[in-house]
Amino acid sequence: MRQLLKFGQILAHRTIRKPALDRKLDALRLNAGPALVVGSAPDATLPRGFDGTWSVVTVNASQGRLDGWGVETPTLTVLRNRIMEDEPHQNAVWTLLDGRSTDQLIMLASSRNEAKLRDGVSARGYDAGYISLLSDEQKGAVIHQLTGLIGVSCDLERGVSQGVFAALLALRVGAPAVVVTGVSFSSSDHFYDKWSQRAHLDGDRQVFQRAARRGLPIYAADDRFAEESGLPLWQV
Repeated sequence: MRQLLKFGQILAHRTIRKPALDRKLDALRLNAGPALVVGSAPDATLPRGFDGTWSVVTVNASQGRLDGWGVETPTLTVLRNRIMEDEPHQNAVWTLLDGRSTDQLIMLASSRNEAKLRDGVSARGYDAGYISLLSDEQKGAVIHQLTGLIGVSCDLERGVSQGVFAALLALRVGAPAVVVTGVSFSSSDHFYDKWSQRAHLDGDRQVFQRAARRGLPIYAADDRFAEESGLPLWQV
């Protein structure tokens, strides 16, 4: 069964309509400076040299961290594929995002009804200047393009979290460097929901280890996460 699943994942990557994916990604715009990817782990820090030339990429409810950093609106936000489900963790995300906005929104969703998802986002009090959907297959294709890894898009054990995917996405869209903060391999909860346990640890480690080996310009914002992830420490 596992071999059949692996074969199906490989076949899916080979049959992705690359022009359609490229059009979605080419429509995204980042600033000229590095991209700061902000995750939802309890600890996050601003990296050295951060200023208005940087892009800010948030995932799920991590936008709530920006209040004390002088950043009003993220450049890009990535929301999980289960965000529209009526569950305590998803509701905690929407509670924090209510009344906020983002310049661009990527939704990882199995549904292809973009109008319905757009209405759902608006009904929850969140505003996005631009919204686009990425399927699990398209998410996997982005991961494969940058790391060569196959079959790590959504599985809970080997899958990739929104924060790690956002780092790859920012690089794919054109960021000259990506600095990651608010992502942890040692803390299992979220700063806005301590009852929700973190998943995707194996997949996240695998992706960042591969990124470091390939020399991709993805950096850790602090010493602790540099040691945990194997990413180089961001230095100005």
